[in-house]
Amino acid sequence: MTNIEVLRAFYARYVTAKGASTDPRIQAAFASVEREKYLGPGPWNVYTLTGYISTRGGPVRSDSFFDF
Repeated sequence: MTNIEVLRAFYARYVTAKGASTDPRIQAAFASVEREKYLGPGPWNVYTLTGYISTRGGPVRSDSFFDF
């Protein structure tokens, strides 16, 4: 799995757990959608446990997902 696929799978597990979904097809659907393709150019404000952080601008690249 690539880094972005790992992140998609994590997000899918997180969302389905929060929604109390027990259907593995829902988790698989969330994991398969490439949501990063719908982002516009950065920078983006990202909410974290300690507040918002701002990312650097530029196109979304799957190999630098955490390139803050």
